[in-house]
Amino acid sequence: MGGAGMIITGRGVEIVMDSRLIFLILASVLGTFIQLSMIMSLRYEKASIISLIESLTVVYGFIADIVIFDEPISVASVIGGILIVGSFVYMTVIDMEKAPEIKEEKPQEQIKP
Repeated sequence: MGGAGMIITGRGVEIVMDSRLIFLILASVLGTFIQLSMIMSLRYEKASIISLIESLTVVYGFIADIVIFDEPISVASVIGGILIVGSFVYMTVIDMEKAPEIKEEKPQEQIKP
């Protein structure tokens, strides 16, 4: 029986766990953790930088396919990875050039009535 199947016996209900179900649960928990981490990161950095970093998830998936799942490497996937990393570097350089210099702010004096 595939997935999570229930076998009704005379003694009650027994839940059968399949490895696919375990991977599905693990993927959903990790996906939730990633989304929460992304939301928390917006407190500390600009959204433009976060979105650039998020665009590298395609490269992380490519590396995981090679290392974990032993997928064969094709020329098209290597070219795609190079294009993604190149655009990431290009957009990061442009964003850094446009960023204003960080100035030390002085505390404002409070106006007394």
